[in-house]
Amino acid sequence: MKKYLLLPVLSVLILQTVHSQTNVSGGIFSSTTWTLANSPYIVIDTVVVFPGVTLTIEPGVTVKFDDNMYLEIRQAALVANGTITDSITFTSNSLSPTPGIWGHTSNGGLWLNGSMAASHFNFCNVSYATKGIRDVEHIKNSTFTNNETGIYNLGQSPVDSCVFRFNVVGISDIGNATLNFCTISDNYLGVEYVNGALLNNCTFDSNHLAFGGATGATYNGKFHYCSISHNQSGLHANGIGGNLLSHCMINFNSLEGIYFGLAPLGADSIIDCEIKYNGLGVGVNSNTLITRCDIEYDTIGIKINNPAANIYCNKICNNVSYGLQMSTSANFNVADNYWCTTDSAHVAAAIYDGYDNVSFGLVTFLPLDSTCYISTSINEIENNSFITIYPNPFSSEAIVQYGRNLKDAVLTVYNLYGRQVKQINHISGRTIILSRDHLPGGLYFIHLAEDNKTLAANKIVITD
Repeated sequence: MKKYLLLPVLSVLILQTVHSQTNVSGGIFSSTTWTLANSPYIVIDTVVVFPGVTLTIEPGVTVKFDDNMYLEIRQAALVANGTITDSITFTSNSLSPTPGIWGHTSNGGLWLNGSMAASHFNFCNVSYATKGIRDVEHIKNSTFTNNETGIYNLGQSPVDSCVFRFNVVGISDIGNATLNFCTISDNYLGVEYVNGALLNNCTFDSNHLAFGGATGATYNGKFHYCSISHNQSGLHANGIGGNLLSHCMINFNSLEGIYFGLAPLGADSIIDCEIKYNGLGVGVNSNTLITRCDIEYDTIGIKINNPAANIYCNKICNNVSYGLQMSTSANFNVADNYWCTTDSAHVAAAIYDGYDNVSFGLVTFLPLDSTCYISTSINEIENNSFITIYPNPFSSEAIVQYGRNLKDAVLTVYNLYGRQVKQINHISGRTIILSRDHLPGGLYFIHLAEDNKTLAANKIVITD
């Protein structure tokens, strides 16, 4: 009897096909497939996939949402597995879309509300949503552009080879997730909250703020072989602690590369990193450990707000104003570092302390150590994480960017049979325009080298 009472008030899936367009709304009560033949699907009112049901979306399908509409996966599963040549697109149905034009204000555009573990996203494109995907797991090879927030609340499954560009916030709230080979660039805020995440071989480039800031916290994050470059601010950890950066490049951030606040949850550590050409290389406000790092060509290399910091075995040279600047009245010991000179007067000139401003403490920098900072591990940074390609796939040309300035580099394009089909020589700077020219559509591989050393290799797709 209860079943018959509920039927009149349940909404149903509406299918209306006109010129290969399928309008959808209401509830999905049995497992359903949205096919390429019936694409695009237009979400004209909220769609809910009910518990125990699977919605499968075929490669190449486009799903468009009317303003404020969204798709809720309610204790159900969404399987959206595109391919490298036939991705799945979730976007606005507006002729002039803006970030946040579709999706629920709090729950986002694709809301995995208690979603079953079977939900997967592969080769998907999400754009113009309030929150592209909320509570997501199992995602790879996907792109998030022009959203208010690309992904909100990552689960514990790995996120592999995803791109976040031109969003207000790329990712909000990464808790105990793992990001591998992801690119987060050209967002206002790259990542808002990090708690216990592991980030491997990721690139954070040209954001206003890559991590954290006044509203977001970065703590217990582990960054390995990552590039944090060309942002206004790189990593601004909001006073909690427990972060580790190893084998990372923190370069060309105009305001600051790294700033660590107070650390009640444990010391922050920076080990085997390159920190160059920033406004402020590292700001320290706790018992931060910095060792075996190359800190050069920053306006200020290190700013000390807390004398408990432990800084040794680093190369601190060629910084514009000062290699080290005190900002506390306590004295500080920074012995056993290399300052590119054995002349103590020259080292003292690179340090701003109580001799320059009586409000600050004095710095002890002797003895000097000219060998311990040398670490071949920094060179291991040269890997795929620092190359970005956009758009990819492309039809006429793509922009290829590397994580540092190149000098006389060579970009080679190979077809599926390993035959060289294109080469660009004498590359300088960090941006390469890759034109299609005469190449037919298909899958290719690019190889970037400098001084006969491989820097990166990646796949590209040319579409007709």
